[in-house]
Amino acid sequence: MRNTRHTLLILTALLLFPALAPAALKTLPLESEQFEQPPVLRASQYLSPGLYESPFHKVDEDIPTSGFTNKYTVISKFGTYRPHGNTMLAKRVNELHAINRLRKMRATDGFTQGAENAAKGPLSAAKNLITDPVDTITGVPKGIWNFMENLGEMTKGGRSKHEEGVTKELIGFASAKRKLAYDLGVDVYSDNKTLQKELNSVAWANYSGGFIINAAMLAGPRFLVVTKNIDRLNQLLRDSSPEDLRRINRERLMWMNMEPETAEALLDHPLYSPRHETFLAGSLYEMKGVGGRAEFVQRATEAKSTNTALIFQKMAELMYEYHSKVDEIERIVTIRRFPMGVTRGGALFLPFVCDYEVWSPQLAKMVNEMVQEYPEKAGSISRIELWTTGTLSQKAKDRLSYMGFDVQEKAFEYMKDLERGTTATDTWHKP
Repeated sequence: MRNTRHTLLILTALLLFPALAPAALKTLPLESEQFEQPPVLRASQYLSPGLYESPFHKVDEDIPTSGFTNKYTVISKFGTYRPHGNTMLAKRVNELHAINRLRKMRATDGFTQGAENAAKGPLSAAKNLITDPVDTITGVPKGIWNFMENLGEMTKGGRSKHEEGVTKELIGFASAKRKLAYDLGVDVYSDNKTLQKELNSVAWANYSGGFIINAAMLAGPRFLVVTKNIDRLNQLLRDSSPEDLRRINRERLMWMNMEPETAEALLDHPLYSPRHETFLAGSLYEMKGVGGRAEFVQRATEAKSTNTALIFQKMAELMYEYHSKVDEIERIVTIRRFPMGVTRGGALFLPFVCDYEVWSPQLAKMVNEMVQEYPEKAGSISRIELWTTGTLSQKAKDRLSYMGFDVQEKAFEYMKDLERGTTATDTWHKP
């Protein structure tokens, strides 16, 4: 009698509160599915006006879409760029605006005077630090010894091609350059050679020549979404040398109970700049007590391209945003090569770095296999939440919903809205 009453209570609860019942996750017979072809998007329709064009740049009208990634061509007064992905496009357009502002700075009388002052500075001392560091260091102010402690780190890990030379860091130039890049909203470790040249020129006149940079010179549009967590990490990049970042990132990775070899594999990886490493390690570190973070880092060390390195970075960021604002993640598992989070609320969370995707064989195969294989890795779950950084076609959303996926598009914009409590202006698409 007691068992019968207990069963009736459970059935009643499931009927009255369907959210308590597990989602009906389905697979699809892919051979009978009607798939869509990847479209060529129109930049003037897909992008916001400021991202699409400015007085010194324009995005080519045709945007091929394939493999979850949009392919862009940007023609500008400062060169032609071919960024892969929405994030890289926003980054490049930010850089073009920064280059334009830096060149305007160089056209001022203040910059001319600063450059002249810098040319009269003690550059010979900086040169001697390379050729005869032991003899020269005795004449360096006491404050420089904090930097000299970094030399052991340099010899241990070495500097990548992204990072400033020892001498420039020693005399404070790199610190001034990092601050300038932060104030302009660009990545100081960017591989944009034109940006690096302009940053070097203005930062040197500022640091060594006394050129004063005011807020009006730095003001301009920004196209990358910056949440509170992203801004904290940007500030860490601004305030820390590459050697300091390496130490911080190593400590954070080891706090996650990671094998030293795994941590060093990420820190030594040639495709991960200090920014990649800091954002990836920092986001995972803030997910206190979450299991499986070492496995995530191990997967990240297998990146074979800068685009893949960026994808792992963005997945780590999105996991932290979801963990801190939506539903706490208990552990990270890998299903079909994708890191996914098992949440306290009984969901499986997929951070999907994608620009625009239709209902394609690639997407269908991926999600079908996830539905088939999740029980072995994740156990019993109530739903799969797919949070994409971009957008999906209506048919893709409909088919995913039929399979039991909850879809959230433009995930970083949504996370930013959660911070504000309001709906943000969409900087990517026209109203």
